[in-house]
Amino acid sequence: MKQQRYGDWIKTFTSKQFFPLDPHLEDIDIIDIAHALGNICRFTGHCKEFFSVAQHSILASHYAETLVEKQQALLHDASEAYLSDVSRPLKRCIEFTEYKKFEKTLQDMIFTKFGLPTIILPSIKIIDNRLLYTEGRDLMNGTNDWHDEYNTIPYDVQIIPVSNTESKEWFLKTFNELFQESNVKQ
Repeated sequence: MKQQRYGDWIKTFTSKQFFPLDPHLEDIDIIDIAHALGNICRFTGHCKEFFSVAQHSILASHYAETLVEKQQALLHDASEAYLSDVSRPLKRCIEFTEYKKFEKTLQDMIFTKFGLPTIILPSIKIIDNRLLYTEGRDLMNGTNDWHDEYNTIPYDVQIIPVSNTESKEWFLKTFNELFQESNVKQ
């Protein structure tokens, strides 16, 4: 008899039935994560050109120092592969409290699946905010006034977006490089 699951499901790239409100470890697939994050545009699509969450995650891993930081940075937005990317202003609303609980449960499960601590390391939040400012500077029209809110400086690089296909392949390559030492089962 098939187990009853909570909520409805989505069909993933690898043809799994994924229940975002009732995720199971065995349903999480790095190929689904890479594919979906490669197709999701940062800034709810309001940047000058397509820039994927996958590329953002790859860049975050490059700025991290230790192996665990690099691994966690690469996967810090992985829940978005199944829940989509919700802008920070919405996530900050009280009405999104339940969403944030589902997001946290799923993100913790993804970290667990790949052998990572479920508490986001403080360095990842710093990297994420610096990237937000860097991406805003390079990919948005007009001036970037997020600097004041996050009290940070951008990285000293120019971000050049790659295609969704390139970001997916780059994400999987980075994942394999970072996790081969850990012997994590995909």
